[in-house]
Amino acid sequence: FYIKHKSKFNFAYMIIICLIIAKLITSFVFLSVMVDGNSMATTLKNGDKGITDGLFYKMTGIDRFDIVILEEENFEEKLVKRVVGLPGETVKYDKGVLYINGKVVEETFITEEVAKQTIGQYGNDVLEWTLEDDEYVVLGDNRGNSTDSRYFGPIKKSQVKGVGIMLFASCKSVSSSGTCEGIKLRWPKFVK
Repeated sequence: FYIKHKSKFNFAYMIIICLIIAKLITSFVFLSVMVDGNSMATTLKNGDKGITDGLFYKMTGIDRFDIVILEEENFEEKLVKRVVGLPGETVKYDKGVLYINGKVVEETFITEEVAKQTIGQYGNDVLEWTLEDDEYVVLGDNRGNSTDSRYFGPIKKSQVKGVGIMLFASCKSVSSSGTCEGIKLRWPKFVK
């Protein structure tokens, strides 16, 4: 029986091996990401879909202004945020202005108007952190509509699950309740 149907068994065996390899790659190397909410607008939109580097960033490191996918214990879904503070730094956010170790750092990806949307949002116009060796400060690009380090504090490196996103799809439309309705494919775009 085997000899008679050897090519069918080889084909099935190859399909199973390919599925196992694909599962390993999508579980450990490239992770699927969907942006949920508007905290990263205008850089990323609600319903954007893509993949993130879940492995190689561990060798190359995390840089300032990288977009990261992270786990935070108070949230079911993974969060997408931007790194603004690195280990060992003193990070201050004062009335929409970012200071690193006492020096102003320009955030070219957001407007001054968006940066100042944070004033009074967390009960204090000035927030300051001194980071340990494995801590990062993350903020959403849409500062007036983001739950980030201003809410839950610095994150640990172990909470980061991926860096950068290769976008390949987005919502056709978003309902009034914020739900993504339909998917449209787009030309791949890397956002870091």
